[in-house]
Amino acid sequence: MKLYLVRHGETEGNLVHLYQGEDDSLSTKGRAQGEILAKRFQSIPLDLILSSRYKRAMETATMVAEAKKLPVQIEDLMVE
Repeated sequence: MKLYLVRHGETEGNLVHLYQGEDDSLSTKGRAQGEILAKRFQSIPLDLILSSRYKRAMETATMVAEAKKLPVQIEDLMVE
């Protein structure tokens, strides 16, 4: 079994070192990073995509999931 751990893309809060809550979204750069990540995973077989419930994490995971035609499963244990 291989396990890939990926951090969410950049948020505006990341740029100014702010503590972020559950509802912070990806920045423009963060969305571009998610698209690059999805392309990198095109040739890598995946069985499962897990994400925290945080919006920025779900946005990043969804980009990969859509490219892989897999659902994103929310895991409540994955929190800061």
